[in-house]
Amino acid sequence: MIMDTLQFVIDSISKIAIIPQSISQGISPQPIACLDVLHKLGVVLIALFNLIFSIYLYKTNKINQKIKDIKINRQNLLNVLILNHKLNDFYKVFACIHTECQILLNTEIDEEKRKEQANGKLEELFIRLNLEFITTLRAVDIKLSDDILSISDTLQSKLSENIFDNGVNLHVRDKYDELVQTPISNAEIEILKKLYEFS
Repeated sequence: MIMDTLQFVIDSISKIAIIPQSISQGISPQPIACLDVLHKLGVVLIALFNLIFSIYLYKTNKINQKIKDIKINRQNLLNVLILNHKLNDFYKVFACIHTECQILLNTEIDEEKRKEQANGKLEELFIRLNLEFITTLRAVDIKLSDDILSISDTLQSKLSENIFDNGVNLHVRDKYDELVQTPISNAEIEILKKLYEFS
């Protein structure tokens, strides 16, 4: 298309150039109307516009394709590195968080000991979640990693706050579900949403 446009511009310019040359040589040209010259000049301008527009479209498409390729590469990296290899670690850690918190329901153990034991295990599990899953996300996208780390940190501080709240009896199932299980499940879902939104 660009070559056709260039050839058309060259032909039109050469035809316009012949007219003044034949007049200067004293050769009487065929009757040429002013509108004919304007028409040819308009055709040349349209051809130039088409050439410039074609170049613009080519460069724009090339830039858009490059952006799409980068996005596809990031998605592939997320799929290969994280979802295929590390998502199991994510599910295992959250399953352990659910399991370790159930000690809070056991009334056979002293309340302070239950709280300390649960909080200690949670600290270990959140460190494990950070090392085995969240840090790996930094290889794909730092903002995604930071968002998920923020969700994890918020959950950890909320659980610690709820566990050590003296006015709450977490051995009561309804309170346990409301203050422990629900925040854990909500955080897990929120992290999965972030992963899904990224793709």
